Amino acid sequence: MARAARVDPGPGRWRSRTIAGVKLVQTRFGKDPGWEGEIGGEAWCFVQAAGAYALRDWRAFTRDHLTGGPHAVSLRRLVTWVVEHEAEWQAKLRVRRGKGTRYVDPQVA
Repeated sequence: MARAARVDPGPGRWRSRTIAGVKLVQTRFGKDPGWEGEIGGEAWCFVQAAGAYALRDWRAFTRDHLTGGPHAVSLRRLVTWVVEHEAEWQAKLRVRRGKGTRYVDPQVA
């Protein structure tokens, strides 16, 4: 019997939290819990996928889904990655917005 994944929305009293200098606000993306914050002038969404195999599967993407970060085992690591790689994803956004391409995060089966 599969165990349900543990979701980390932070303590019940938290509606926001700060990681690496980024203020994150609690939100939901469909059925998945997540956090949203602004980094480098862009709105970033951080989502912990639901399901038994996604126990530690955090994903990050811009609100318009034009770029995203790698999958990570914790929210802290993912936010830190986005902050540290700002120049890289800003460059990707410039190119993708200029060419009209779109980033699509693949679905995990």
